[in-house]
Amino acid sequence: MIFIFFFRFKKKNFRLRTSEPDLVKVKDPRLSVSGKGKGFIRLWFAPVVHSGTKEMFIFVNDEEDQNEECLLLRLVAN
Repeated sequence: MIFIFFFRFKKKNFRLRTSEPDLVKVKDPRLSVSGKGKGFIRLWFAPVVHSGTKEMFIFVNDEEDQNEECLLLRLVAN
């Protein structure tokens, strides 16, 4: 789970997606955050098949699908 805090003054809706949907998915692709509110991004991870490190992104886009934030995930499997 990823915690996000927004400093905006009014409610905002976001669309969420990942760069590697076969490996990690956002459980709820829509996020609504009230002004100066908190939001949580819940993630689903595919079972690990190979060890190693993989980098992927979570894209936080506005309702018009314009990017607002981009979060880097670095997954390490042993």
